[in-house]
Amino acid sequence: MDSVSKIVQSAIRPDSLPHPPFFKDHHVTGAPVLPAVEAMENLAALSRKQYPGLTPREISAAAFDKFLFLDPGAQNTAIHSKLERLPDGRIQAVLRTKTQAPKAAITRTKEHSTMTIGPVSGPAPTLPLDLAAAPEGICRMVAPSAVYAELVPFGRAYRNIVDTLFLGSDGALARVGSPQPPDDRKDLVLGSPYPLDAAFHTACAWGQYARKIVAFPVALDHRWVMQPTNPQSTYFARACPRDISGDILIYDIYLYDRQGNLAEVSSGVRMRDISGGRTQPPGWIKKPAVESRLAGIAKDVQQMAVIELAAVAPFAEHALSPQEIESYGPMAARRKRSYLGARLALKRISRALSDDMELRAPTEINTVLPDNPRPVCPVAGHTKTPYCSVSHDSRFAVAVAADRPIGIDVEDKAIQALRNQRQFIDASEETLLRGFAEGEAAAVLRIWSAKEAAAKALDVPLAQAWEQVRVTRLGVETSRLQVRDLGSGRVKPAVVDAHLFTLFGL
Repeated sequence: MDSVSKIVQSAIRPDSLPHPPFFKDHHVTGAPVLPAVEAMENLAALSRKQYPGLTPREISAAAFDKFLFLDPGAQNTAIHSKLERLPDGRIQAVLRTKTQAPKAAITRTKEHSTMTIGPVSGPAPTLPLDLAAAPEGICRMVAPSAVYAELVPFGRAYRNIVDTLFLGSDGALARVGSPQPPDDRKDLVLGSPYPLDAAFHTACAWGQYARKIVAFPVALDHRWVMQPTNPQSTYFARACPRDISGDILIYDIYLYDRQGNLAEVSSGVRMRDISGGRTQPPGWIKKPAVESRLAGIAKDVQQMAVIELAAVAPFAEHALSPQEIESYGPMAARRKRSYLGARLALKRISRALSDDMELRAPTEINTVLPDNPRPVCPVAGHTKTPYCSVSHDSRFAVAVAADRPIGIDVEDKAIQALRNQRQFIDASEETLLRGFAEGEAAAVLRIWSAKEAAAKALDVPLAQAWEQVRVTRLGVETSRLQVRDLGSGRVKPAVVDAHLFTLFGL
C-alpha cells in the first residue's frame, strides 16, 4: 500500500477575471497584459475560495510563462484555472485560458501562470537591517517621473515608485506605494499588489543601470507575505541582485514598512529581456564611471564603504547598537542623518572583515566607545581591531579601515575653506596655491581636507593638526604631508561630483 500514490483533490474552475479600466496601464509594447502580481493575487483568492480555511501567505515555484493579453475594451476575461490540493495541504495552481479556432472545433488551452500556494511554512530569509537601509556606493538617483518616462513606461496606475530611486553597487532602494486614489477592490488576499509591482520596477531599473538589460519578472522561487501591504501606506523596496552573470537576472526583493518591519520577501526573482533585444535602455541610465575615481583610495585600505545620505531609510536608526543610540538620541535631525550614514558604512566594513559575514544582528555591531569620539570597527573572530576613520559632508558618509593609522575626509565646502584659509594655511604652503593646476580654490580645499584627514589619523584636534602638519607637495593624484616629529605621509585625493575625498596615512 505504501507504493500507492496519495490522492489529491483537483478542481477546474471556470471563472471570470475582472480587469478594471486602469489595468490597461500595465502594458507591453502598448498591449495590456496581466501583471505577475495580479496573477498571484487571483490564484491565491481562487485557492482560498475553493478550499475554505486555507490562508494563502506563501507562494513558491511561480512562473509567468506566457502573457495574458487583456482586451482594453472588455471588463473581464474568461479563465479556466486548475487547482490541485497537494498531500501537504498546499495548492498547485495554474492560470489558464481556452480559445477555439474560428473555423475548427479545436479548443486550445494556454497556461499563463503556475505556482504553489499555501500558508507560511517557515521563516522567510532576512536581510540585516543595516544592509537594507541604504545601498552601498555612489548612487545613480532617478526621479519617479524619469523611471516611468523611459525605464518602465507604464501608465498612471502602475507608476508607484513614489520617491527618488537610488541605484547603487549592491542594488536598489525606493519608497513605493499604491495609486492615489487607491484601488478600491476589497478583500485582497495578499494585500495591495502595487508595492511589490513597483519593487519589480526598481529591479528592472537596476538591470538597465548595471547590465544594460531591460528585464521584467518571469518567475520567482519564493514569496512570503508576513504583513499584507496596505493600499493607504508606503513601503521601502530593497532589490538585491543575487546572480546577474547571465541573460536572466536574479534578485531577492524585500518590502519594509517605515519602522523597518518586514512586510514581505520575494526570493529568487528571475527577470529577463522579454522583447528579444528590441528594447534597449536609454544611454543616461548606464552605471557612471565616477565610482572608479575612488579606486586609488580603496586600494590603499583594507575596506572602504560609501553611503549616500539621501538614500538612508528612516528605519536605519533601528540598526543602531545601544551605545550608538545613546549618542544618537540628542542629536539634531541633520546631524542624525550624517551619524546614521557613518554607522551604516562602518557596519558594512565590519561585516566585510568578519568571519561571520551577514550573521550578526546590526545592533550587535557597536562602532562607538563611551567617552571617546573615535570610531571603532569590531571584527568578529579577531581580537585585534583595525584602524578606522569616518567622515561625512552634505551628500556622503564614508568609512575606511586599515592595518595602520588612517584618516578619511570628504568635503563640499570650497567657499568656507577659502574664507578660513588664514587659520590653517602656513606661509610655506601659500606657494602651492599659485602653482596648482586646478586653481587656487581647489588647492585651498585640498589642503583643508588633507589636514582634516591627518587630524583623524593622528588622533589630535583639528587645530593641533593645523600646527603640526604641513603640506609639502600638492598634486592632482597624490600629495605629501610633513608631520612634526613623525615624518612624512601620503595623501590620496579623489573628486566625485565636486565632492573631494581625501585619504591620509603615515
